[in-house]
Amino acid sequence: WESNSGVWQLNEKPFVKGNGYDCVFLERKGSKSQCRLYKSRPLQCRTWPFWSENLASESTWQQVAKKCPGLDKGPLTSVTVIAQQMNETDEMRKKLVSP
Repeated sequence: WESNSGVWQLNEKPFVKGNGYDCVFLERKGSKSQCRLYKSRPLQCRTWPFWSENLASESTWQQVAKKCPGLDKGPLTSVTVIAQQMNETDEMRKKLVSP
């Protein structure tokens, strides 16, 4: 974990074949990517992409989709589940930044 301006996040490593960064637990093999911690992944990974900042507007969602090739490719998620995941993420962030 690392803290950047008071926000905790998983460490990342430069993505060799492109711009940006990957989680240290992401393995890329050819065109496939797989999380080594998938079954026990942390909350920030379980709730991606349903973070408040990603859902702020349609244009924000589209910007995120350009960087995340898996976005809009899986099964539809209900509004109830999305709201629950947003709340979980927001609560976790409050705990991390509160004294």
